[in-house]
Amino acid sequence: MAVASGRKRVGLRGVALCLAALVVVMALAVSSSGAAKTKKVSTGAGELFVDADSVSGAIKSNSDCRGKRKVKLRIASGDKVIASTQTTKKGEWEITKQLGVGSYYAQIPKVSRTTGKGAKLSCGAAKTKTVTL
Repeated sequence: MAVASGRKRVGLRGVALCLAALVVVMALAVSSSGAAKTKKVSTGAGELFVDADSVSGAIKSNSDCRGKRKVKLRIASGDKVIASTQTTKKGEWEITKQLGVGSYYAQIPKVSRTTGKGAKLSCGAAKTKTVTL
């Protein structure tokens, strides 16, 4: 005697449709929860040090935002860039240039980065105080 279980047989097409639906649901869950937020990191320009034939400084920020940052040395009248360089891993920078009489400041533009662990950072812009020679 055969006993009816009340269940319907599902063919290969039904199994394939169920698997496809499961894959879509999982992909949507991963993409919505895996979207990393960008962390804003402040940057300080520090002081501008002027020597006879060089200008230097150091930015202050977390370690992921200090190295390889662009630094633009500008003459205050007209905001013209007269030299640029990159920071070291420690955030230090130096430009060898003799400056004439005038007012100068250094500018560090905002930059977006991804850490080695995949975190997204927005490293803030900064500007030194103006130094007059």
